[in-house]
Amino acid sequence: MRFAVKPTGQQLVQYGPWLNAALVGRHLFTRTVEDVQITDVATGRRTGPALRPKNPVARVYQGVFAQERDRRDDLAPFALERADGPPLVLVAYHVSKEGRGTTASQELIELLVLDSGTGKLSSRLEIPLVADAYRDTPRGRSTAVRVVGAQDGTVAVSLRVHERRSASSGSARETIGIDLSDPDRPRTLWKKAGFEAYTVAGGNAVGAESDAGGQYKVLTAVGMRDGETKWQDRTHERTAHMNPELQAQWTTPAGPDRIIVTKVTRSGFFGSAGQLLLVDAATGKQRPLSDKKRPVHCRYDGRAVVVCGPHPGVSGAPKEVFALDAQSGDILWELPDSAAGRIAPQVTAVRHGRVYAESPSGPVVLDARSGEDIELDPGIAPVLVNEYAGVAARSRGSGSGKASDQDRDLSLHRTLG
Repeated sequence: MRFAVKPTGQQLVQYGPWLNAALVGRHLFTRTVEDVQITDVATGRRTGPALRPKNPVARVYQGVFAQERDRRDDLAPFALERADGPPLVLVAYHVSKEGRGTTASQELIELLVLDSGTGKLSSRLEIPLVADAYRDTPRGRSTAVRVVGAQDGTVAVSLRVHERRSASSGSARETIGIDLSDPDRPRTLWKKAGFEAYTVAGGNAVGAESDAGGQYKVLTAVGMRDGETKWQDRTHERTAHMNPELQAQWTTPAGPDRIIVTKVTRSGFFGSAGQLLLVDAATGKQRPLSDKKRPVHCRYDGRAVVVCGPHPGVSGAPKEVFALDAQSGDILWELPDSAAGRIAPQVTAVRHGRVYAESPSGPVVLDARSGEDIELDPGIAPVLVNEYAGVAARSRGSGSGKASDQDRDLSLHRTLG
């Protein structure tokens, strides 16, 4: 619950609002545009040369489009837990492979599989894409590829073309299921074009598929084992004040078995009303989440509690934080609590029964199940945390140390207990 105020090693830079690092075991894995840098958390020093894809990186997401997007992508490396060894760290890139002789050029996803214990590359996998959909991407577009989740050794990797106008029918999206039960021999299990997964829960990859008009507003669940569609929700209607794509894409995981989705319904020709729904990811069965109406972003503590706060893509959303029991879906607590004279903090991380946050008076740690303050002087409000270290984020040029949606300096801080 406490961290050294003085950072370990040199600062790292994160460009744009999307988290590009993962703290796994004794290493910090940082993804850049074209490589993966590995830092020893004990010394703050790089463990060796950066690891690069074998093929040239094709296109990357540019931060200048940050305010023109319908959702934000977490491009951080993904930690895949294993029962028989340290977690694997997965980083996916969109790459181009030049043709030779009579072999045509290819657009690929290149997946790097790293051992978190050693920080070394274990294997890599090249996955061909539908070339025509991704080659010669016009100016003003770029691609983002990420590992969105895992189930029993199978991971889902999604790729999309980012555009200035998210509702354009020219948007290309694809999700791929990869078997990593043998990390030395990863293999592709299934591919689903026209579907972008956002998370994995209840044995399914859940995201959006396009309707007949080419708009990605059909909330869809795809089986992680076979890539087959398990259920769909086509009720995300176009409204006067909200793009229907946003409704399907404002989907957040709520523990291992559920998701939370924002459902917007029409109220007359111009009006609309919102309602948060708690959805069983295995079956699609849904129920209203109390009186909550605005999109949220949720974090699972890895044990039994889900903590939710304002969705970062929603302007003017009320500053509200609440927690759910991961098994029942019941609300455990919520802030602000005017009767108790308590305000809602800005949550930065959630892990193993602890909620790390920033308040006007400084960093604070809350108990995830009760919502009570349990540490008023933690040293930092980490955006990443494990048993060895915390990673703090400071807006570049700011002395406040608070997390920001702008470029940020990341610093390592050892744990004190």
